[in-house]
Amino acid sequence: MFSLEELFCSLDDFCQTFEPVWQHQLLSHGLQRRHRERQLCLSEVMTIL
Repeated sequence: MFSLEELFCSLDDFCQTFEPVWQHQLLSHGLQRRHRERQLCLSEVMTIL
């Protein structure tokens, strides 16, 4: 079983690859919205959920 730290590291690695591709996809389809600064990064939110 994964420890919480291992889970976070795996999610963070995934997000480092996924987020730039996702942002590019949004820009190319004109779906880009205002980008607000977040308190938590996506991988932190995913780990908590």
